[in-house]
Amino acid sequence: MTAAENLAKIRKGKSVISSAKTFSDMQFRRDKAYAHVEGHAAAGRLPLHIKLAYTAPTMSTLPIVVLLAVYMNVFYEKLGASLTYIRCVLVLVSFLFFFFFFFFFFLLLFLSTVFCEAVCVVKDGGR
Repeated sequence: MTAAENLAKIRKGKSVISSAKTFSDMQFRRDKAYAHVEGHAAAGRLPLHIKLAYTAPTMSTLPIVVLLAVYMNVFYEKLGASLTYIRCVLVLVSFLFFFFFFFFFFLLLFLSTVFCEAVCVVKDGGR
């Protein structure tokens, strides 16, 4: 029996779980883990303040992205560059930026982990 069939039986009340206590414990853990979701965790909605908190960074940079997309393409076209060339350069630059950003991020993370392991040595020689 697949997990989807088990879930369908649980929703219909035909529990495949051995006891009602186990099911209520599972439901309690689920409700506790997804307390920020209104209604049932599978079909609930997020409150507006949580949606706004997660969309704020995107919405704050959206006007800049739109202005760059509209006016920088026109500017480079007037200089003589084709849209294909502009797209290739932007893809390459963004790829290199994210590659080096994450490379240095993980490098710093690795070095800080090595440093913390070297510093946190106990008296008996273990860590």
